[in-house]
Amino acid sequence: MAYWWANPYFYTMLRGICIQMLVGCTLLLALPRQVYGQINPVDGSAQPPAPAPRRRGLPEKAIVPITEAPKVFKNEKVESILGRKRRGHIVHVELGTGLPGGELRNRFGPHGQVSAGYTHLFPSHFLLGLEAGFGYGRRVLGDPLSSLRDATGDIIAKDGSQAVDAVTERLWMLPTLKVGKMFVLRKRARARDWEHAVLLHVGGTYFSYKYGINSVSNDISQLDGDRKKGYDRLASGPAATLEGTYFLQAPRGSYGLFLKVQYLQGFTQSRRAYDFNLAKTTTGTMVASILSFQLGLAITLFSLDEQEYFYY
Repeated sequence: MAYWWANPYFYTMLRGICIQMLVGCTLLLALPRQVYGQINPVDGSAQPPAPAPRRRGLPEKAIVPITEAPKVFKNEKVESILGRKRRGHIVHVELGTGLPGGELRNRFGPHGQVSAGYTHLFPSHFLLGLEAGFGYGRRVLGDPLSSLRDATGDIIAKDGSQAVDAVTERLWMLPTLKVGKMFVLRKRARARDWEHAVLLHVGGTYFSYKYGINSVSNDISQLDGDRKKGYDRLASGPAATLEGTYFLQAPRGSYGLFLKVQYLQGFTQSRRAYDFNLAKTTTGTMVASILSFQLGLAITLFSLDEQEYFYY
C-alpha cells in the first residue's frame, strides 16, 4: 500500500501552493503603498498620507500626524533643569567637619557635623531655606571636671568605680533661616549631562554649645541630677551664617550632590549662673565661630511649566 506522501504529484502540488503564497504576500505588502499612499510623478516614490483634518473643539497643536511624530520627538531640544524659570523644592542632608574659632577654639578641637533642611527655589532663582544642624566631637581642650579628678586623673564614685566615661563637645544650630541666590554655571547639552550651579546664602540662627559629660555611674553626688549642669558650661546666642554651595544636578532632575562651605559667627553668653569647677560666675559676651566643610545629597522636585505638557 502506497502512502499519500510517497505520491510524486503531492510535491508538485505543495510547490505550487508555496509559490502562490509568496506571490500573495508580495502583493499584500505592495498594496498599501499603491492605495493609501500617493505616487510622486517625478521619481515614483511613495508619499505619506495627508494628515487627518482637525476635529472641532480641539487646539491645532493637538493633532500630530502619525508619520511626523517620530521626527518631533527625535529632534526635540534638551531643556535645562536648573535654568528654567520655575519653582522648585530641595530637601537636603549633609555631613562634614567643622573647625572652631574664637571661644570654641579654647574649648574644643575639630568636630563632626550633620545637618538637614529645606530650600524653596523661586522662578527668579532666589532661595529661601530653613535648616537645623548638630555637632559632636571628642577632642576637648579644656577640662570642666578638673576639680573632681584625683591624682591619676580619674573621677571615682562611692563604690570605687570610675564615674565618668568621657567628656565630649556638643553644639546645636537650630533653627537656621537663610536667603540666597542660585547662579547656573553649566546647562546640559545632552539628556545625560549633569548641570552645575553655585548657591550663595546668608542667614541667621540660634547657636548653642556645651561640654557633654557621659556618666557611667550615678553614685557620685557632684554629678547627680541638675548638679551636672554646673559643669557643662552651656553657652548660647544669636549667630550669622555665610555659605557657598557648589551644586550638581542629576540628569533626571530627581536628586543632586553638593559641596558646601559655611562660616558661622556667634555672640554667646553663659547660660549657667555658676561654674562649679571654676567656683565663679561667668558673665560677658563671647565670640565663637565655625568654618565647616560639608558634602550633601539633595532631593529636588520642580513644578511643571507649559513646555512640559504634551499634546496628542
